[in-house]
Amino acid sequence: MDLTALHKSELFHSLDREAVEAATQAAVLKRTRAGSRLLKQGDRPDHLFCVLDGRFKMTTVSKEGAEKTLRFMEAGDMIGCAAVFKDFPYPATATATTNSVVAAWSGKQFKELMRQHPQISANALAMVGARAEEMLERVRAVTTDTAERRVAKALMRLLAKSRGEPAANGEVMVSGQELAELSDTTLYTVSRAISAWKKAGIIEGGRGRIDVRDLAKLSVISGAD
Repeated sequence: MDLTALHKSELFHSLDREAVEAATQAAVLKRTRAGSRLLKQGDRPDHLFCVLDGRFKMTTVSKEGAEKTLRFMEAGDMIGCAAVFKDFPYPATATATTNSVVAAWSGKQFKELMRQHPQISANALAMVGARAEEMLERVRAVTTDTAERRVAKALMRLLAKSRGEPAANGEVMVSGQELAELSDTTLYTVSRAISAWKKAGIIEGGRGRIDVRDLAKLSVISGAD
């Protein structure tokens, strides 16, 4: 198994090669076709996964039945980690947006890995904290930021996911509706912002693809330092 994606994962940060190899040997490769679900919101946390190749969309459904996109997971990202680590039902559904490959561990296997390699537990706790902080920031932004700023922030987060730190222009795959859900606004607001940014030469693209042409200007709109 290629260790590259595992080394990229925050969960395996600072682990020695012996620990990474132990995790690799315990993992099972799983292939998921585009459009198929890897796990479902509300199910027991039986497994957790590291994305080796491909992309997954994480969505949640409210009590009223409304679906909301939370984030996208790509190579190196862990899916189901918080649920397995804290032993609560999966909080979201993971659906492959492209043909994808993941490394999978049973909850029992992974808890044994954490026992043998305490750094994994420390990394898992840090990841859970970071995800919680990200969601709290999104909640805060709804009351303090303009809708346009939230859309710009969401687009920059997506660019960071696809290129590491968003230090250069780049392309992200996201629909207008998904961008609206990621920025906690409406499709109308996103469409209006996208149209204005196209006219200003900040972005190009369409049909589920946005090509950021002027990151500096987008950064200013997002309020980034």
